[in-house]
Parts: sequence; C-alpha cells; structure tokens
Amino acid sequence: MSPFGFLSGWALVALWFLAWQAGAKRRARGVGTAPPGSALVARLLMPMLEALLLTLFAAFWFASLGHGGWLLLFAVLGLLIEGAVRLRHATPPAGVPPTLDLAWCTSTVLGTLRLVVAGALLDWRL
Repeated sequence: MSPFGFLSGWALVALWFLAWQAGAKRRARGVGTAPPGSALVARLLMPMLEALLLTLFAAFWFASLGHGGWLLLFAVLGLLIEGAVRLRHATPPAGVPPTLDLAWCTSTVLGTLRLVVAGALLDWRL
C-alpha cells in the first residue's frame, strides 16, 4: 500500500464523516449559526480522528487478509460501535431496562450505514 493510497483513503473517509455530521446537524436543528471557534475545531477534529483510526484499521485488515469480506467486516463493526455504544449510553429511568425502540434502531442502522460506506471508500482506495 502506498502512502498516497492511505492519505487519499483517509481524506475521503474524513470528508464523508464531515458531510454526514453536517447533514445530521442540519436535520436535527435546522440551519443555524456557526459554533464558536473551539467547538468548530472539535467538530472538525473528531471526525478526522475517527476517519484516521478507521483507515488504520482498514489498512491492517486489507494488508493482512485481503479485500474479501470487507462488507461483512464493516457492517459488523458498525453494529458493534453504533449499537453497543447507543445501548450502553441509554439512560432509562431507574429500575427500567433499556428498550430497543424505533428511534434507537433507526439511528443504529444509519450509523452502521455510515461505516459501511466508509469501508467501501477504503476498499476502493486501499
């Protein structure tokens, strides 16, 4: 794998994550004003860092086991990350177990789709 392939893969996934974040924010609260400087930096750095870690993971995967099975790998990874994290951070009232409602399922599926598309971009570039 060339450094150019790694950097271009990271850049594509970072742009995908930033576009996803912008669309999610716009859908959640409508078009608003720009956040203060420090919040803007955090909103830019976190997707870029997440894209870097996912690109490193994909580079290790593709370099060791090849490109086969990437769809299943990123789908399972997406479900593990999105589903488990959302379920772990669910805060139901005391004594009530967390439930899997439609909003939880939809956000988990969309979050998984976000990682599957990122995996497709990395499969194409790496």
